[in-house]
Amino acid sequence: MSKKPLIKKKFKFTMLGLLIASIISFLISFTILYSSDYKLSNYVSYFEEMGYSLNDFLTNGEFSLNGFKYNKTGTFDLLKEDVDTINFNSGNYDIHVYPSGDYSLKTYFSAKGFSANQNPLDDTKWNFKYDKKDKTLNISLDVKIDNNFNTDHSNYNIDFYIPTKYKNKIKINSTSGNINIASNSENNLDLSSDSGRISVDSIKNLKATTKTGDIDLDGQIKNFDISTDSGNIRNTSSDYNFGKIKSKSGDVNSSIYAKNSLDIKTESGNISIDTYGDNDPYSISAETKSGNISNSNEDIINSPYKINKGKVKLNINSHSGNITFNQ
Repeated sequence: MSKKPLIKKKFKFTMLGLLIASIISFLISFTILYSSDYKLSNYVSYFEEMGYSLNDFLTNGEFSLNGFKYNKTGTFDLLKEDVDTINFNSGNYDIHVYPSGDYSLKTYFSAKGFSANQNPLDDTKWNFKYDKKDKTLNISLDVKIDNNFNTDHSNYNIDFYIPTKYKNKIKINSTSGNINIASNSENNLDLSSDSGRISVDSIKNLKATTKTGDIDLDGQIKNFDISTDSGNIRNTSSDYNFGKIKSKSGDVNSSIYAKNSLDIKTESGNISIDTYGDNDPYSISAETKSGNISNSNEDIINSPYKINKGKVKLNINSHSGNITFNQ
């Protein structure tokens, strides 16, 4: 009785063919790379002009993009450390929040407009500090100002990359820095700024307040509660269940879709409503004490203006501001 071979001849030919194909692919790739004269050393002068050494780029995670020089400051494992609230005060610096497929929070500090002998990214001059108390992660930025440090805050950015698997609360406060959220996640946001602009694109739940800063909403936001003293509010978000907008003297411009219930109140700010579709889904209540209510044809409508047709509720109220319906 003859023994069967351990590896069939057909399989051997298949493996030999794959090996030959791999060798040919390697040789082609090597030839292309060699003929292109690609060397990391060719880029040393570029990094030196940007104020970096090549070694810094390879070992410290520094890189340059759109004139900003970035330095990764470290990571924090949100899921492993059981964090349910991220709390950060950005002060006068602009902050950008992005989603990340990683498991850890990553923080970056960036600067632009510096000569080679200036190194604002030197961690002896600034550093992020992480302080976890109970389930709250408090993050602060410690900056030491010296003669080589440009105090113009528009030259700096703070970037947070937050894991998409983190679905808890994010709380950010700023003085004059802008807050920019490009999240598209299930987080709950609590944002506040004195004079900085707040911009949010897609989030689950949002609470945002400013004194003089504008607020811009876009994308899909499930629920929001926003307010300002004198900043303007622009809402073009869609697919929300309920929204609440309050302003003292700032103007409000909001888009309304057939399933979006909305409550808007101003003292002297004007209110402009862009509706999509007919009025059948809406139950509208609009009232102003001393302002006018009108439509896109500039027809004056008596106040209070009420339509009771649908389940989607629009409550719009102003003391002295004008109310305009655009369709």
